[in-house]
Amino acid sequence: MFSKRLRIFIIACLCVLLVCIVRLAQLQFNSQAVWHSQIEKWRTGQQKRLPAVRGKIIDRNSVVLAEDRPRFSICIDYSLAELLDDRYWQALVLQSAQKKLTPRQYYEKIRLKRADELDAVQFALQKCAQFRNVTPEFVREKILNEIIEPVWQLRYYLAGARNFPGRDFEQAVPDANQRLILASQVDLAEMHESHPIWELQNDDEVLAAELAFIDIPGIAIKPGSVRVYEYGEVAPHTVGWVLPWRIQDAAIVPDDELSRYRYGELSGFEGVERLCEPLLRGRGGQVVYSIDNEIMDKKQTLPGMDIQLTLDISLQQKIIEYLKNPDENPNYDKPVAVVIIEVAGGEILASISLPGFDLNRVRSQYGLLLKEPDTPLIDRVLNCQYPPGSTIKPIILIAALQEHKISAEEIISCPSVDPPAGWPRCLMQRKYGIGHDQMWPNNARNAIRGSCNIYFSQLAARIEPGKLQEWLWKFGFGHTILDSPDFVKNSYGRSGPREFRQARGIISSSGDIDPNSPYSIPPINGAERRYFGIGQGNLRASPLQIANAMATIARGGIFMNPRLIRTQDANEYRGSALDIDPYNLAVAKDGMYAVVNESGGTAYDAFINTGFDMRGVTVYGKTGSTERPYNALFAGFAEDEKSRSIAFAIVIEAGQSGALDTAPVARQIVDYCIQAGYIGTQ
Repeated sequence: MFSKRLRIFIIACLCVLLVCIVRLAQLQFNSQAVWHSQIEKWRTGQQKRLPAVRGKIIDRNSVVLAEDRPRFSICIDYSLAELLDDRYWQALVLQSAQKKLTPRQYYEKIRLKRADELDAVQFALQKCAQFRNVTPEFVREKILNEIIEPVWQLRYYLAGARNFPGRDFEQAVPDANQRLILASQVDLAEMHESHPIWELQNDDEVLAAELAFIDIPGIAIKPGSVRVYEYGEVAPHTVGWVLPWRIQDAAIVPDDELSRYRYGELSGFEGVERLCEPLLRGRGGQVVYSIDNEIMDKKQTLPGMDIQLTLDISLQQKIIEYLKNPDENPNYDKPVAVVIIEVAGGEILASISLPGFDLNRVRSQYGLLLKEPDTPLIDRVLNCQYPPGSTIKPIILIAALQEHKISAEEIISCPSVDPPAGWPRCLMQRKYGIGHDQMWPNNARNAIRGSCNIYFSQLAARIEPGKLQEWLWKFGFGHTILDSPDFVKNSYGRSGPREFRQARGIISSSGDIDPNSPYSIPPINGAERRYFGIGQGNLRASPLQIANAMATIARGGIFMNPRLIRTQDANEYRGSALDIDPYNLAVAKDGMYAVVNESGGTAYDAFINTGFDMRGVTVYGKTGSTERPYNALFAGFAEDEKSRSIAFAIVIEAGQSGALDTAPVARQIVDYCIQAGYIGTQ
């Protein structure tokens, strides 16, 4: 019996020894990389992701408009926050069958197990509410909407992508409960982290928060970053703002682990922040630790690219201060759009849409801003379509001269009587009972000078509808004109590049369409063509399109797409000649000179004694006013003796007169551009 036991003991020892020898051989012959891989698996959670650092947005003079700055926040552990979510408990109940318990039994078991945490989260809600003087319910909704909901969206997305690649998740799994079960099985790194509830604004708040939450488990004060807009109310529509990333953003960045969005990271929602998202975002980094907590591998964060705009934020701020000043601008309380273009390069120096908003508060005030009657969230420069009124008349004249429908000296009579039925009246005849025939020979130059509706309605009626639309198209009306540089377009991943949100305008009688060329546009009907000649009827244009048309005239008939983002490629924005006879351009330009600088010109009174000529600057302009809707407009350009020039357009909603309302604004804008050194001399 003893010898049998001894043999069994010896055999057991030999087996153990054999296992040790095999394991020793494995340790000796396996490469270091294999063991590093194993260590990574053993040390789950020891890979620290370094967040991406978003690039800056700067103006043409390198003034910072948007940047990330460090900021402390009150944070809550996701494992604590998820107890507030009904989907968490619903998923548990749905999975109870797998645990051989009734739904009620399993539910009660989990609630008992997490009773202390349930008490802690309710206490945390009360403390957070007291810290910001809000209700606990408000804090709960904030956590659900800003922390819990994005994680669930990502879990649903990954559940569908992993289980049913290439298929719609809802179609693949019609049962909502089954989709919830599949989504609840997705484990994300974000579910094991803390997430911010409140951003702390200063050191005093940080200290107060540390004292208030010192003994609350699951709540901590942690560092992070926040997007700050130093000039938040000066160019909000152009710069845009950021929000927590959404599923639709995933396709615009490279499909690798460090480039992908993580919960809590931000993505551009509007403006340049949205357009340049792949460049601004950057790439995250990563640190991998060994089993001894030593750094095994480190991949550095790649900061996002800085994006430089063509805007001069100082010039824009100065114009806004003037527009909002009731002592200087009688229309200070009316919605207004102003755009200024540097003619030679097509760079937008200022793009102003009022009323505006503060980029630093837009996320919290978004719902209220949506309800404002003056629609502050809409960029009036790019996205509002206005009847251009009489600002269109120089383009109508050029088209008619080019099509040989009139000569520069031919007179179209403007008598002191009412026009025939269906034809526009001249403002002169309406206000004073006399026509332009009483003032001068009503030729091309003088018709521009006095803004004669009779002349231009009859002139437009002479031009074939298709030809009229073709010339409007050439000058940038009826289609989008603001483009992004190639380096922005080429930065996108699987998705196509985003574009600026902008209005196309309307140059037909059929409403808002999206044509590929002027030849695919529905025609202008005969009666309405008369009103196109005075910039009314169904004709619509954005302020940017009007200003850019003026820049085209100032360049001698060379069309160039305006640009808002600077690029190093000087050849990317070459203009295209419209093949306009220089004499015809000179006729239109001479009329615009008379508008501003000669007696009888509609803007003459507004520009008397400016002293611009003493500073080497000549202004060319065109007033405009429209009915139904009632707006006042002014558009034109100013050039100096060194051939430098700026073009501009101004729209004041509910303004009554281009001469009285917008021409004084144009005068002030020219003065500011001289002060800034873009034209003239100090």
